[in-house]
Amino acid sequence: FITKEMKGNQIFLDFKAAAHYAWVYVNGKYAGEHEDGVTPFKIDITELIEYEKNNIIHVYVMDNSTAINEAMKDKAPDFALYKRPIYNRYIMKNYSGIWDDVSLVILPEVHTGDVFIVTSYRNKELKVKVNLNNNRNRSSKNRLKVSVLDKELKEVLVVADQQILIEPDAAIEKEFRTPWTNPKLWMPGNPYLYYIKNRAI
Repeated sequence: FITKEMKGNQIFLDFKAAAHYAWVYVNGKYAGEHEDGVTPFKIDITELIEYEKNNIIHVYVMDNSTAINEAMKDKAPDFALYKRPIYNRYIMKNYSGIWDDVSLVILPEVHTGDVFIVTSYRNKELKVKVNLNNNRNRSSKNRLKVSVLDKELKEVLVVADQQILIEPDAAIEKEFRTPWTNPKLWMPGNPYLYYIKNRAI
């Protein structure tokens, strides 16, 4: 059940894993598919959602075994019979189905996507790449702030803080570099970790 207040956002189904070939339907309409038993994937279901109603999600998942696929012929949806995954019969055959978490993710039309982080102790530098997505039909100017937080969630380093212009219905990647002279290093006796926080406002 998704309220009408969520209109204008992007809505995804986030699968951590489904083995080995998955087809996703929402309210009887095709949403997307994914091949592979161990990698996460997202399906955009924004256009298929009915607000203020219960939405029905069907996920068809097929095993990588040809024998099992043949046995399921009468039960599998028609489209599944024409595109079966090809895997080595001797690996990844002891499990199948949705075997990890599935989440409903709601994002604003302008949002950050993947973040790539490269550290260099030798150069005492931090490099961060951030993907920005604008799914509006107009350009959007947003303030992007990327910062490093310590384990107490206190800001210890600002990597970037600037205005970014994104064209309509576009995705861009921005790269930032900043000196970092005194990070606490991860060691077996002191496994210290930092957090990266990025916001598009």
